[in-house]
Amino acid sequence: MNLNLNLEDYESALHAIETKSLKMGVSDPLDPQMSQIFYLYGLIEFKKIENTLPFQDVTQEFKKIDEFLTVAAEICEDDDLLIKIYSLIGDLYFLVDLNEIAELSYLEAIKISRDPIQQVQLYIEILQLRIVFTKSEGTAELFQKAKQLAFDNNSHLLDTIFKLEEEYVVSIQDSQYIPKQDNTQGESKLRTSQKYKQMRNLGVFGSYKRSNAKEELMN
Repeated sequence: MNLNLNLEDYESALHAIETKSLKMGVSDPLDPQMSQIFYLYGLIEFKKIENTLPFQDVTQEFKKIDEFLTVAAEICEDDDLLIKIYSLIGDLYFLVDLNEIAELSYLEAIKISRDPIQQVQLYIEILQLRIVFTKSEGTAELFQKAKQLAFDNNSHLLDTIFKLEEEYVVSIQDSQYIPKQDNTQGESKLRTSQKYKQMRNLGVFGSYKRSNAKEELMN
């Protein structure tokens, strides 16, 4: 998730969030206005583990972030913020290779969005995820839906989708020659994903997410 969060000192970021919550003057933690605070906490904690890729045990961090974002989604009454929350939940679950749940989160964001360009952007998230995990079932239909939506709305993202489609064909071909690994190791630990890093390296991952986290904290 490319949020341009260039904060070396995460404590400063957390302090900014606390200051923001005080300015809001909200005392009830389940007040809908607090959804933004929980989202920002989740965002900062997510960036911590995202920036320490590749592999590490992030079980405790994952549980904490998941709790922040779950509460944020439950009490949120602002659709624009809710889309951000579900998108970040998708990134979080993908980070630990829980790609099925990640995709469901992106789809939930698509359902809420009324902006066709934003919907295309979210479809791109799913398509990139499917490229990395070489998931074929239903992928052709998703590509067609994303292309049609981009075409109907004269979006420059149509070129991006065509490039992703080429990448997808290559990934499917390559997967036929790579033996499947046994992931049944019996471990309950959640680890950051090499696949997540691979997806980021596709070049278009999160390219539309230009919101500056510093601005979000200070506004």
